[in-house]
Amino acid sequence: MSSPLSNLITMICSGAYVSKDAVAQVLEEKYGYILPIEEGVERFFCEHDLVEGVELLVDSRRAIVRMAQDAGDACHKDTSMSAAIRRLLQRLGLPLPPDSNQPLGAAAIKFELGEIYREVDEILQADRMDSHHLRSFPLDGWTYIEQLLKSTVLFYASILTGIDEQLKRKFDEARKKRELRPVLQAMRGIKNDFDLALKKNDSTSKDMVGQVLRLTGRYNPFEGFDFDKYENDVTVQEGRNFYAHKVRQAVEIQGAEAVAKSLENTIKLVDDLITLKIAPTVIFPTAYGHDEHKREMLWFVTERDIGFISRKRRKYERRMFKRGAVTIQLLVPHLTVSPLKGVLFDPPIVPYLQ
Repeated sequence: MSSPLSNLITMICSGAYVSKDAVAQVLEEKYGYILPIEEGVERFFCEHDLVEGVELLVDSRRAIVRMAQDAGDACHKDTSMSAAIRRLLQRLGLPLPPDSNQPLGAAAIKFELGEIYREVDEILQADRMDSHHLRSFPLDGWTYIEQLLKSTVLFYASILTGIDEQLKRKFDEARKKRELRPVLQAMRGIKNDFDLALKKNDSTSKDMVGQVLRLTGRYNPFEGFDFDKYENDVTVQEGRNFYAHKVRQAVEIQGAEAVAKSLENTIKLVDDLITLKIAPTVIFPTAYGHDEHKREMLWFVTERDIGFISRKRRKYERRMFKRGAVTIQLLVPHLTVSPLKGVLFDPPIVPYLQ
């Protein structure tokens, strides 16, 4: 009876997803001599984290997505490379490396993007960039951006209840978009509707704008965001889609400088969302109860602090007052307003959904 690891090795060595010559070349570069391909792949996995090993041997996000699908996973074609690998390993019954540091909110994603950018710079300095790095770094960066934009749309769609049916449909459509440009276009449409409502005098428009102002301190959930800065061919086509759809040779011709430029744009976009207070904050509720006046209270930490053991985590806990019975699930991510200042009084808070 075959083992989960042997099934993975068979898939990689079959030639159905990546050419055997390409796998053999990776092994020869690693070990300095030619060895039987299945024996070499097994040895390769003994020396690498499984996620990293698959990524190095199968230099194609689409191929990995196809492998996951053929293994029985409903993996979407736009799933990121690392996520597709994890789904493939899980479907095959292989142990997954820990993923406890997966960033969710803007601040954590900005930090992660900075780490990716520094890694690119180190590789450039050492002159060891290859096509695998050229493709995976920008794609990972833009996957984080799309994740952040969609969670931002989700947050406002959940807290803004006093909006008309047409705008509700626009929020629903924005949540279903999968790639950068469609998500940005949908967000721009929502922003334009709020700008138009601000100019009207009817009661529905006033109530809608008033609710946004009360919950966010702004007249428009995306107030101040320059969509033209990012929803253009230079950013979308050259910075993101190029790495998702072009062949390896085209990626290699563009070189490492283009990778660095693409990542710079991801960091600028996150910076804008943070500076303009558009991106919500990710928090983890840790406890709930009452104060001395019997008011409902919720204690929480940010995603930066959730990894601490409970004893150490307590000194980073903050609190908010909540009206009504608290029914929020503890120790799971939620979205709330940005920035966090002092004690919060009944802020909007919604579950974080991938």
